[in-house]
Amino acid sequence: MLARMLPDWLSRLVRGRRWRSWCAVAMMVASCTSTPVPATTKPSNPSTAPASPATTPDRAGLASLGYLDNMLARVESGDWATDFGILASMNMIEGRASPIRVLLQRPVVSDDLTGIIATAREYLEQHRSSAVADELDYLLQSQVFDTARLDAMTVDPAAPSPTIVATPSPQPISGPSSSAALSFPPIPPPVYDNDCQRFFRRFSIGPGVTRCLDARTGHVGTVSYKVYSPAPSLAAFGWNDSYQALVDQALSDAIPAYLKLGSLPPFDLVLSVNVDVPAGGAAVMNGDRCLIMIYTDAQRRDADALKQLIAQQLAHCFQAATFPDQERVPYAARSWREDGLAVYLGSVVYPSVHSEWNMLPQFQRVDQSGSLLEWSAASFLWWQFLADQQGWEGIRKLVQSLPSGGDLASQMAAVAHAPGMAELFGQFAQAYVDGTIGDASGTRIPTAWVPSDSEEQGVAQAGPWSTDALVPFQLTHRLFVIGDSDQASLTSTTTPDVVVVSRPERRATWGSLPSLFPADCASDGHLVVLTYSRAASGIAHSALAVSDLKDSRCHNDGSAPA
Repeated sequence: MLARMLPDWLSRLVRGRRWRSWCAVAMMVASCTSTPVPATTKPSNPSTAPASPATTPDRAGLASLGYLDNMLARVESGDWATDFGILASMNMIEGRASPIRVLLQRPVVSDDLTGIIATAREYLEQHRSSAVADELDYLLQSQVFDTARLDAMTVDPAAPSPTIVATPSPQPISGPSSSAALSFPPIPPPVYDNDCQRFFRRFSIGPGVTRCLDARTGHVGTVSYKVYSPAPSLAAFGWNDSYQALVDQALSDAIPAYLKLGSLPPFDLVLSVNVDVPAGGAAVMNGDRCLIMIYTDAQRRDADALKQLIAQQLAHCFQAATFPDQERVPYAARSWREDGLAVYLGSVVYPSVHSEWNMLPQFQRVDQSGSLLEWSAASFLWWQFLADQQGWEGIRKLVQSLPSGGDLASQMAAVAHAPGMAELFGQFAQAYVDGTIGDASGTRIPTAWVPSDSEEQGVAQAGPWSTDALVPFQLTHRLFVIGDSDQASLTSTTTPDVVVVSRPERRATWGSLPSLFPADCASDGHLVVLTYSRAASGIAHSALAVSDLKDSRCHNDGSAPA
């Protein structure tokens, strides 16, 4: 279970877990054997009570959804202590830890860094006196620059441009590791003389350079923004004029679209230098001002996909201004709404680009692992479905009905009690499996479930066939195959708020589970069974049993047996 709790949620997740020590964080990552924590070392907030799980414990598959999901899965499994998990993730972003050793599965479904950065900031705010506070603050200072720091780094137009050419420092060296633990050699981190050195990190710009960014102001209607980028005289890192034009075009498209739906805060956009981890961007709030960071890896995208990425990051800022009460929830509990709605809104601005579809093949390998409310960015499918059914007004009402505090279980309970949600989630589950959810362009999103060869070849036997333990808003789907000459009685036993529906594999109409399958000789013996939970909390159960397996369902001439 990826339990995601209140301000102390991170500490509570791991109380009672096995803790691991780590060596000091280093610039060059090499192997270092983890050792037990000394008796004098205490975990953060050891007195807090353990959290009540919101989901079942086996959620390793969800680690592939994003950087935050990876950290939460490894903390929950006992792999990492909470503070170590955050440090490991932030060091990966900083280029001081290899993704091979941090991520359980690569690549992740979503490369948005908003969640892991926001979670690190939340943790630091709640644990200012912890042993890791200084190190975490150091890492965040290297990633998030507020407007005052950015302006202090901006080149003075009246002064000569800096001309020191950036040259890369050696890359970190690290190979694959079979160990579940991550550790660092005891080499001290680099000490930066100023913010310009911190901004460029592993790229030497020489001593004494304190102004290293170009800045320009843009306008869309009454909305003004600033774009900061590396000074070309130092090294532009690919951010040439064509990318500057794409930024302006994306904001020109996104700002009016979002202002029709809600509000936008003042914001800045930084074309950043981060060549250390595959990531598109991130957006964080600094007080009442939003900071959008677009990373160099985004240059791998084509022009339309890059513009959609910028619109997606601006959607984080939009949510902060439009749903301020719901933004007070810890990020790990709201990522299903925050990340999913950001992806959905990006597709509203650019309905024909479909870059969000890139996450579907990988996501569909773990789509049954947890609740819809644990799908992170992939929950854009739900928001698109809700928009199809109820428009933006339906989305706005649901988001504003969500709590302004609490954990993931609180979110689940609120969603379960939203008007019409029981029926809506059932319709969504069926549309998801059928691949009939249409996006803003009117094109169907390709989620249709196609059974694998092994599933096609399976033949049901008498006895228990499947048993599911489901959390709220979780779905499972499977194919029931029976031999050409056989016929079976099916019995389903469920707890309240669990629904079991079925349809022949090659027919789109869903109905209740048949008591006898196949019912006639013409049926092909392939039945898709979909089970989902609409409970407000707790674990629900469903069992499907096969009995009275009969031979010779049909004669060779196709008629029914006597």
